[in-house]
This record gives sequence, C-alpha cells and structure tokens, in this order.
Amino acid sequence: MRQSNSGAGAIQVGEVHGDLTIVQVAAQSPGEGHAQRLRIEQARVLRLLARVSNRRSILEFMRREFGTSMVKDLTFPQLYRVKKYAEAVVRREGDLVRDTESNTREDE
Repeated sequence: MRQSNSGAGAIQVGEVHGDLTIVQVAAQSPGEGHAQRLRIEQARVLRLLARVSNRRSILEFMRREFGTSMVKDLTFPQLYRVKKYAEAVVRREGDLVRDTESNTREDE
C-alpha cells in the first residue's frame, strides 16, 4: 500500500509491531512560507506603484539603489524601502493636488 503525504501540516500515523508507533508530520518548509510572503509584499508594492502618476521616478530610484527596476528582483528590505519611497511620492502628489486646487479657488 502506497501512502501519499501532501500539504502543510499533514499527519500520518502508523503502527508497526508491538508498542512502536510511527508519526510523520509534513510541515511547510521555511522557503515556501518566505516565498509566499515575498510575493504578497511584491503585490502590495505593485498596487502602490499603480497609484503613482509618475512611476518613472520610483523606477529610477530602484535602478539607482538596487540595480533593477523589476519589483520581483527585490528582497524584503528593498521592498520596504521602495514602499516607503512610493508612499512619500503618493503623499507629495496628494499635497500638490491640494495646493493646485486651493490656488485655483483663490484665483476665482
């Protein structure tokens, strides 16, 4: 009889002869969890980049700092830096829009 052990947290228990019990637990490897968290963070950064009207400045920042403009090539610390940089750009763009709107109202 062939057994299949798949999925994180799967447990197989079997009894051999006498008091001997075999327990096999399949745990998710650290690499799998890390890769999944990395993909989630990459998706967050990409969504943030979609909100920026001038993505070129962020891509130039990535090239200058990390030698790539591809989000998928970044490590966690690099993703964090890009995210913070992009958030600052989004805030600045929002401030510029508000200033422009306020100046337009004053001109009327």
